[in-house]
Formats: sequence, structure tokens, C-alpha cells
Amino acid sequence: MSWSMPPEEILTYAVPGFFGLSRQEGGDVPAPGQVFYWGRMHFTQTNDYLGLLPWFLVPLVFTRRRELADRFFLFLMGATLLMALGKYTFVYQFMFDHLPGFSTFRVPKMILFLFAFAVAVLTGRGMGILAEATPQSRPLKYWLAGSGLFVTFIGLLWLWLAFGAESAVRFLPATIGEPTRYQWGAGLAADRYGNAVREAGIAFGVAFVYLAVLLVWTRRWLPTRLLLPVLVILLLGDLWRVNTNFFVLTAPPVADKTKTKTDVVAFLEKNIDRYRMQPINEQSSAYYADFGLANISAYVTVSEKRYREFLDAFSLTGAMPNLVNLKYLVMPRGQYEEEKQNLADQYQPVFDSQNGSVVLENRQVLPKAWLVPEVQLVANPEQQLVMMRSPYFNPARTALVETPPPAGLAPKGQGNLTGNAEVAVFEPNRIVVNVTASDNALLVLGEKYYKWWHVMVDGKREEIYPVDHILRGVYVGPGQHRVEFRFDPLPFKIGKYLTLASFVFIAALAVTELYRRRKREFHEGTMH
Repeated sequence: MSWSMPPEEILTYAVPGFFGLSRQEGGDVPAPGQVFYWGRMHFTQTNDYLGLLPWFLVPLVFTRRRELADRFFLFLMGATLLMALGKYTFVYQFMFDHLPGFSTFRVPKMILFLFAFAVAVLTGRGMGILAEATPQSRPLKYWLAGSGLFVTFIGLLWLWLAFGAESAVRFLPATIGEPTRYQWGAGLAADRYGNAVREAGIAFGVAFVYLAVLLVWTRRWLPTRLLLPVLVILLLGDLWRVNTNFFVLTAPPVADKTKTKTDVVAFLEKNIDRYRMQPINEQSSAYYADFGLANISAYVTVSEKRYREFLDAFSLTGAMPNLVNLKYLVMPRGQYEEEKQNLADQYQPVFDSQNGSVVLENRQVLPKAWLVPEVQLVANPEQQLVMMRSPYFNPARTALVETPPPAGLAPKGQGNLTGNAEVAVFEPNRIVVNVTASDNALLVLGEKYYKWWHVMVDGKREEIYPVDHILRGVYVGPGQHRVEFRFDPLPFKIGKYLTLASFVFIAALAVTELYRRRKREFHEGTMH
């Protein structure tokens, strides 16, 4: 409910910079005269400006016979604007309390994208009416009069701010004088007030230009074929001015990695291959990830819950580091000496850094892909984590699965498998493993299980199973096989093809409309 649009900010649809512009969340200290957002909704960026042109054209739609679609989009505008006000009206709270499923949605103000959609549709309808209208018809005269009142309102607002400062300040929120992390000082309120006056004046000027263009058109001094391009150019200029102030761009810092690269990074880059490392020193996981060194705590996953459970139960000793391909630890030399007795059976020092750290190599780490001859059915994920922490768990021989394996796999303790699995291709969205097995086996890949990964075994679609709580596995038979994993998410494909289909549909509509107009003009010319 904190992300609710304050009612006074409806004014920003006409005067976009009234309450300041960009929040500049991660940018530099503002330049002189640059005023950032200072209204009551200080959690998110707040600009919803659609340009002034829609507020001329949307009323035009309703000077004609009202169609059901027009009424629907007008209702959508009103309903979504009301919803965006959130905590400032009773409506949102009432729906939150009584409408099933409504409580699963966040941020009331985000619904304004539907408001913008409805405005865009009605603006397009208004454009169509202008394209076919007679400039001096009576409905247009009433519409122009209403447009004049709209421009007059903005002009009066500007005059009130410019010459009625005492009463205007009482209207404005108290936040006009509150400092932010980027702006402070005695003149803060005055700067913000001056910006509101300036923005109101600019909005009045832009609105007056729109009105002047429309009046020139009604006098037939501007042909209809030029009117619409002129209006579009004005709209783009209006939006450009606001966006260049709202989206304050700063040059990114130039990082010279050679200056921050340590001897540990240089060692790991030469030796890590497809394995992972984990820092237990003063450097963060993100530092090593910046150099392309995969590690387990900066390993971003799609299904976060299971991986978080895995990390919460994680132990540096035992099988858990082995099955996630954790080959190297970076640890301060003093800490290693204290824990050496516990680590010595699994980790051996292989590099001493000049900064006092030591790189330890896990001698029991498993490869990126391996074959296991037997599985153990453990449906409870919590129980799986307990078993993986056990010193008796051997992931190289036994895999924990959540569903019964297909027939033909050796019973637990009786597997006698020979063979190997070699990763031939390792790309972000594609992994190919060449497998040779003497008997039925489960191929385990040291990568995260996620439902939108698919697998082909010798060109035939097979199923991927969750293995060892977070990994993925595929059952294979004896012989040689080519196992190809591909990341192919259905939601992405649906969105892609819907987008492409919408482009085709819009193009078809444009061609059809052009054909109809040409045909109509031809018939009208023949009749004359």
C-alpha cells in the first residue's frame, strides 16, 4: 500500500515535472537547478507522463456516437486510476479484504500501465476522427472550446504558482522542504517551488502550441494530411524533453580489471575449467564472479527455494561440495591453520597468495557429469539434505531421487557399472554429454534442475529428473549415447510468438486500411 499514487500527482499527467523528475537512485549529485522527485511517494520512480496530446484527442472521441469499445476504455481509465490511488481511497482496501486472490498482487500504482494502454487506444481513435473530420463542423467547434478550457486551466495554474506563492505553498505537500540523500540545504524548498513554476509554464506553452495548430487546421490553413504528422512530431518532442530529464544518464565507471586482479584470480583462471570455487576470505563471491569464476554463493538460480535450503545445510566437508563441482576454496592462511585438521582429508593447499590467502583444492570433487549405477528413493527433500550431510553418502555411486526409477537399474549396493561421461559442449543454454555405459545408469549433471531444461538422448526426447535435491539427472541404457540438454522455456516462446504475431496483425491492419482508403478514393474520383 506504500506504493500508492498520491491524488495530487494526477496533476503530473499535465505538468510532468510539478513534483520534480528523476529520483536519481544510483546516480551522481545533481547539477545546479536539477530538481529530483520530492512528492509523497518516495519509494519508486513516479513519472507516468503520456504527453499532452492525449488530453486533446481523448475527449474528441466522445463528440461522436459513443461506441461500446470507447466506453469500455474510458471505464478502464477511470477504474485503473482509482486502483492506483491505493491507500488514499477505500476501494483498494475493500478489494484486498474481500476479493479472492487480490491480495497476491503488489504495488497499486503499477496498474497504471493499463491506464496508459486505454489512453493510447482512445488517442488513436481520436487521430482517426481528425483524419476524416470536416475542420469547421459543429462538434469540432465544441471540442475546440473544451480544449481551450484545458489550456486555460494549465495557464491559470501557472499564474497562480507564479504570483500566488503564499497560497500555493499551503496546497503543496510538506515534503517540498524535506532533504534527500542527494539534495539538501536551506534553499531546497525554493528550488523545488521554482521548478514547479517553470514546469507549469512549459506545460502551458506546449498546450498552447497544440491548440494553435488545431485552430490553424480549422481555418484550413493547415491541410489534414499534414496535421497528424505535425501533432506526432510535437508529441515526440514533448516526451523527449521529459524523458531526458527523468532518465538522468551518467557514464558508467570504467573498470580496469588488471588493477584489481589478484594472484589468486590469475591462478584460478588457469586451473578452474568448468569447476566452481568459493571464497572464505575478505573478497566477496561477486568479486570472483566478475572475473568469470563460478562459485556457489553467487550462483544465481531460478528456483531459489531449493538452492537456498541446500546452502543453509551446506558443509565444507563431506559430499555436498563434491556434487556441486566445488573444487577450490580461498581461505586466509591463519584460518586454514586453525581448521587444517578438519580439512586435510579432503582439501590440500595448492597456491599461496601474496595477500595471505591460501587456495585449497578439493581432491574428492566430482566432474561436471558422472554416471551412477544405483539410486535411492527419498521423497522428502529435508531427509535428502540430512542424508547428504552424512559421511557415508557417496554421490559418485548413489543418487537420491524423488520418484521410483525405471526398471532395469541395479538394486542399491549391487551396481557394478563401468563407463564414463564426457562434456563435449558447455554453453549457457546448451550442454552436450557423450556417455559410454556398460549397464543401465543414471547420468547426473552438476547443474541446477529446472523444469524448462529439456533433454534429447540420441535424438529422442527423454525426461529430466531432480537428483540430490538440486541437480538434474537422466536415465540411460548400456552403450554409447549423445545426451543434449537445452534450455527452452515455454513462457518465453509463447511471449515471442505472440509478439511476432502482433506485429504481423498490426501490419495486416495497416495494409488493409490503406487498401480500403485507396479503393474509396478511387470510387469517389470515378463518381466525380
